[in-house]
Parts: sequence; structure tokens; C-alpha cells
Amino acid sequence: MIMKRHMDEELKELFKHLDDMERKCLFMLEAWLEAVLDGKTELLEQVFHSEVDVNRLQMKIDDSVWKIMALYQPAASDLRLLIGAIKVAEDLERVGDEVCAMCRRTKELAKISQLEFPEVFIEMRTMVKTLFKDSLFVIKTLDPDFAESIFAADNTVDEAFQALFEWTVRSLENRNCKVDNALAVLSMGRSLERIADHATNLAEIAIFMKKGQDVRHHCLAF
Repeated sequence: MIMKRHMDEELKELFKHLDDMERKCLFMLEAWLEAVLDGKTELLEQVFHSEVDVNRLQMKIDDSVWKIMALYQPAASDLRLLIGAIKVAEDLERVGDEVCAMCRRTKELAKISQLEFPEVFIEMRTMVKTLFKDSLFVIKTLDPDFAESIFAADNTVDEAFQALFEWTVRSLENRNCKVDNALAVLSMGRSLERIADHATNLAEIAIFMKKGQDVRHHCLAF
């Protein structure tokens, strides 16, 4: 009983770190969006500082999981939560990397000229922000039905990125957009598409944590 209580306390601390990491990553994405929309480039430095915290939290989460496994030999349901926590932290860390990549691109282009964005990119930004927030909600609730809806939303983001790629090709062919601007927008679109992929991974992990099912590549029925 004492061992169980200690493990529960360790699990509580672990998921507090995970919650902190989720909030940091969401802040980074929203700060980048605000910097792009309102020209508040000072927010970009806050994103870079936050990435350091995200990386530290991932290391804390990994260390906590291995410690709990070694000390308490958790049962199957708790073991799924622990494995899931490591996987969630890994995807969140990669989301932070993609946001930083977009920030660096934004910072570089701001020195040259005002960025111009096509409508499809603006829509894509909104879709990805919503999708990522939904994936964080799924991790908290472990709701498999809501997780499934994220898979369909990711397909919509993929379609938007394809449309953005086609816009880039047309713009370069017709020379109606600066090359640096067009390539920067495409690069940021690729990062947004990858963030959507990581959000999908989080939904898959939530199903694994709740039901023990491996639904990667969506090859299994729920």
C-alpha cells in the first residue's frame, strides 16, 4: 500500500511535467502566430527561450518514467501511461522544433521585407492551431472518439499544404511573388503540416494509453 501511494505521487508529478510541457508548446505556437499576424517580432525570442524549457521538461519526463518503472514495476494500465508519457514528450519536443524553425524563417524574412501570405496559408495556420489544441485535450481526457476526429482533420491539413505547394509553383512561374517570400511561406507551411502530423501522433498515443491499442497508420478498427 505504501509503495502504491509513493508511485501515485510520482505519477502525479510526472503528469504535472507533461502538462507544463504541453502549455509551453502551445504558448510557442500562439506566440509565433501573434508575431506573424501583428508583426511583434519580439515574441520570437520568447519562443526560443521556451524551447529550452521544453527540452528540459522532456528530459525530466524521461528520467521520471524510468525511475517509476525501476522502483515500482507498474501494472499494465500504469505501464501504458508511462510509455505514453515518453511518446507524448517526444512529439511535443518536435512540435517545439518546428515552431522554432518557423520563427527563424520569420525573423530572417522580416529583415528583408514584409511577408505576404496567400489565403490558403492563413487558413492552414488556423487549422493547425485548432488541431494541436484538440490533440492536447485528447491527451488529458484520453477520449478515443475525439481522437478519431483528429485523424480526419489532419487529412484536411494535408490537402491545404498541397494547395500551398501549388500556389508556390504558380507564383514562381508567373513571377508575381518574391522568391524569398514564396519559399519562406512554403517552408513554414511544411512545418505546420508536420505539427499537424505530431498532433495526430498524440491522438494515437491517447488511444494506446486508454485502450492499449496500437492505431498507428489507422490500420485498426476502434
